[in-house]
Amino acid sequence: MIGYSTKSIELTAKEKSLLGIGVFPAFQDLFNTVADGADPDVTNWTVVENNGVVKIENHTTDLPGGWCLAASGANTGDDGLACTFDKRIISFKEGVETIHFASRVNPLWASNTGYVVGIGLLENDSLIASIQELATANECPASIVVNDDIPTAYSSDGAVIESTDLSAHISFNTWFDLLIIISSSDVKFYIDETLRATHETRVPSSIWQIAFGGTNVDNASSETIEVEGVTLWAE
Repeated sequence: MIGYSTKSIELTAKEKSLLGIGVFPAFQDLFNTVADGADPDVTNWTVVENNGVVKIENHTTDLPGGWCLAASGANTGDDGLACTFDKRIISFKEGVETIHFASRVNPLWASNTGYVVGIGLLENDSLIASIQELATANECPASIVVNDDIPTAYSSDGAVIESTDLSAHISFNTWFDLLIIISSSDVKFYIDETLRATHETRVPSSIWQIAFGGTNVDNASSETIEVEGVTLWAE
């Protein structure tokens, strides 16, 4: 006789969020639903290719599943950007107390002045036009952006930004695991599972989208970021 256990399966808060149970929001894209070289899934992403490029880099050409590459062009003002504008939005509604944003990231940037590559959350009031928007006072809830050759953590309360230099923990052309946790009292930035910055004075509270990409600011070489999977969940 085969016995059946009546013990309930306990789901984690992350699993519940991704299944649409309990608190919201939840989002996950492993970039495994389109062909090699194609734009990311249009169900999730809006792409801005202003002389730049956004495309999936699969591990093999016939088996989707790899990362998304976003790169600017070679001239000032060129962009390669991806965001969830008008597709997925995130907020502290529906009982959400903390928002977790995770990805695996590889930044490649040319030596220049200004905001060039980044990933994070952006206020959902317009289509992203430049990676600088992920690090400016009124628009960035929480992000990692390379500015003046320095990888920097940013957060904003909608009026003033708070920033932390992360150059000791993030290197050019080196993959790292990113986790940002936002609550009503602080924003925590984890690099490779280690807490590297905590912002307590400029804490966001708004409605947000996910965004990443690169912008050319001074005719330098193309600015590139590679993103291997994006997951966002609530607790």
